[in-house]
Amino acid sequence: MEVAFPISGYLNLKTDNCEYQNVQSVLINSNVPHTFDCSNGECQLYFVDPTSYIGNQLMTDYLRMNEDVVVNELMSVDSFLDNYLSTFENKLMALKDDRIRVCLEWIDVNYSLENINISKLSEVVFLSESRLAHLFKEYVGCSVHQYILWKKIEEAIKLSQKGATLTECAHFSGFVDSSHFNRTFKNMFGIYPYFVLKE
Repeated sequence: MEVAFPISGYLNLKTDNCEYQNVQSVLINSNVPHTFDCSNGECQLYFVDPTSYIGNQLMTDYLRMNEDVVVNELMSVDSFLDNYLSTFENKLMALKDDRIRVCLEWIDVNYSLENINISKLSEVVFLSESRLAHLFKEYVGCSVHQYILWKKIEEAIKLSQKGATLTECAHFSGFVDSSHFNRTFKNMFGIYPYFVLKE
């Protein structure tokens, strides 16, 4: 899912079915082909896993009728951050199960390992894989696998911003190869990394 706010200028949006002009805020459901035009200014984009805690909440609040696009219903970027991202961060800060906190911290340190998976994490926190999967989804809002992929992508983007090539980003973030990185990035954001990250 994608959330966008113009910071300056105007944001125009086009999907296969509709065209929107001078958009102040937009929520776009997952798997909806679209194009943005923010050439006269800047906009902030947020990508949200639809299966995550925040994704589920956005769907409950705005995509009740399975809409593809919701325009100008989100009040502002500040209210979005306060109502969704801050709430999620507070939820994680208030974790009552230290085992999930240990998992998150361990992933933050070891995300680049090629063999990082729920099996390895279950050994770290001494839980069965099924019990860990259930607790992780309950507290974090997405699966262990999804969280690990998000972390790898996040770190790859940070490396790209520091000047690393896409191949270096893929390698140092723990992807098997550049093709795996490209496929994962495309699946998450609907576009290949070489269109938006520096090569």
